[in-house]
Order: sequence, then structure tokens, then C-alpha cells
Amino acid sequence: MLRHLLSIMPFLVLSTIGWTAANVPMQAFAAQDDADDSIVVVAPEPVEAMSVFHHALACENYAAARAVVDSLKSMRDTRIKPWMRIMRATLTIAVAVDFGVEEKENLFHSDLKAATRAIEWTLTQEGDESPNLRKASLHAALGTINLLDAQWENEIDGDVLKAIGPAGRGYDEMELAYSLDSTRMDALLGIAAYRFYKSNTLKFLTWMPFMKDERDESLINMRLVMNTPGLSQPSAATTLAWSLIEMDRADEVAEICLPWLQELDNSRYLLEPYAKAYFVVEDWDQARAAYDLYLAEIRAAPRLNMNRLLGALSRAVQTARQQQDWSAVVQYCEEALSQPLTEDEWAQYRDFHDGFERYQEQADEKLATYHED
Repeated sequence: MLRHLLSIMPFLVLSTIGWTAANVPMQAFAAQDDADDSIVVVAPEPVEAMSVFHHALACENYAAARAVVDSLKSMRDTRIKPWMRIMRATLTIAVAVDFGVEEKENLFHSDLKAATRAIEWTLTQEGDESPNLRKASLHAALGTINLLDAQWENEIDGDVLKAIGPAGRGYDEMELAYSLDSTRMDALLGIAAYRFYKSNTLKFLTWMPFMKDERDESLINMRLVMNTPGLSQPSAATTLAWSLIEMDRADEVAEICLPWLQELDNSRYLLEPYAKAYFVVEDWDQARAAYDLYLAEIRAAPRLNMNRLLGALSRAVQTARQQQDWSAVVQYCEEALSQPLTEDEWAQYRDFHDGFERYQEQADEKLATYHED
């Protein structure tokens, strides 16, 4: 269950850097001499840049998101560079998770370390006299950095235990940010998600006096974030959808997802829980349509994520079998079996491959029987 918590971090980190503490347009950062951006006093959040970046990332338009990062990178004002680094690291891991690739790891960690140094230096320099909104902004940024670190350790490096530390630190920073500014929906979403999946993981211990079940309260807060205008709304919708599935309330997921699928042009991140929810409640017609839509988006992506493709095809096969649409079963299986796998992929997906072969043989037998009749 911890792995599942960390697997939703891409949605959390998208929201974490987006909620604004000060309305500072991109043009406000005048050219200055270059310096080490790890020891500067960090500028206020660049709201306009974050807004464009956030929307592009939520729509999985990575080229547009990268253009925002490049625009900030080109500015000579080093005070803005820590924000650029957080955004670049967010983009790096979003692409890595979306397409199942491991790229720019050194740059990713370098960005996180430099941004951390700059933000911690700023908090020290500004001290207790700094306004609460400013401190909340900086602590939320530190929360983002830790959540990004946890996500990389879990999702890319596959080290769940190593991800526990930064995930906990990220939660602590979000709690502090929210205590300083209760309008920060990014922080509230991070808190709600962490508490939900922690409670869900330890639900077998909730009978003990010191173990509080915070899942229902967390769902309420996720809905609050989703319904509060701001950049955290899409992330909250995705997080809420997965959480409802975990709570055996998958029948509520479609109502959550549909408006945001239209808003975000069928985001792959949101299509996954949307399709799975129909599968879980055994609404085979809707599940089949949802998985066909999800598969179309996976195929149309700039790069093919083999794990996503084979996972979606596997569910589509099972759905078509329930419908007794044996021709569709054969088509799905043929697509899966025709994928050129590397040696590493073959080792990873061998069970998938064997399953598709078995289902195709069974479907061929069914079709042969119908033809004989």
C-alpha cells in the first residue's frame, strides 16, 4: 500500500508547486548577474509561469511545460532559479513515470539539492519576521522536493523502504505550510493523501486506541481541494478516484473523472482509474469502452509505455472475455504479442506474454466452435 501511495505522487507534486502565495508575473524578474542559485534568497513564486506549467503538465503536454522551464532558465535573475529547478525536476519525473523511462537522473537529483539549499538558506535569512504566507510558500516547496525524491526512489529505483524517509518529510513540510496558510490547497491535498494511504495501509490496526482511521476525513479534504478553484484540482480528482477504488467505492469514480477527462483532453493519468473503476464494479460495457479509450491515448503518446500498454490490454482482454467477444480477445492478444520486447522487458513481462498466448488460444477455440456450428 505504501507503493500505491507513492505511485500517486506525480499528481501530488503537480499540485504542490502550483498554489500561489504571491502574484508575481514572469516579467518581474529583471536581468541580474549570474551567481550560485543554491545560496540566494529565493524570489516569490512565479505565478504566471507556474499556471502555464501546471496546466500543460496536467494535460500531459510536456513540450509546453518544457518551454516554461526554458523561459525561466534563460532569465539571469538567480532568485528565480530554485523554482525553475523544482519545475524541471517535476517535469523530469513526470516524463519518466508516464513513459516508463529513466533519464536525466543526475540532473533530477542536482536540481532537488540546489533548490533545497536555496530554500533552506532563505528561511534562515528571513527568520521569524518573514510573513506566514511567505514561509508557507517555502515550506510547501520543501514538501514538493521531498515528495519528488520519494517518488523517484519508489517508482524509478524501486526502493520502497528508501522512499519512506522523504515521503514522511514531505508530509511534515506540507503540514507546516498548511498551518501557516490554510488556503494552500496543495498542502491540504498532500496531507489528505498521505493520511489516507497511511490509514489504509494500517487499517487492520484501527481497533487499537492510538490508531486513528483518517480515511473518511481525508476523502472529504480531497473533495474540498477538487472543488476549490485552483491548480490543485486535477491532482485532487485523480487522487480521490484512486482512493475511492481503495475504499471499495468504485461506483463513485466515474462522476469524479468525467468532467476532468473533458477538461484535460483524456489525460492518461486520469483514464487509468476511470477505466479500472468500471472494471472493478463489473460494468463490462463501460469498462470495455473506457479501456479502448485508454489504449488509444497510450498508443497516441509521444513514447510508448510498455507497462501501461500491456496492463491495459490485459484488462481489455478480460473485459472482452466477459462479453464473450472472442474476436476482440484475439485482436487485443495479437497486439500484445506483437510488441517487440527487449531482453529486460521480456524478463519483466514473461507472465503477461504467457497469459496473452493462453487467452488467444482459448478465443481461437471458441471462434472455431462457432464456425463449425
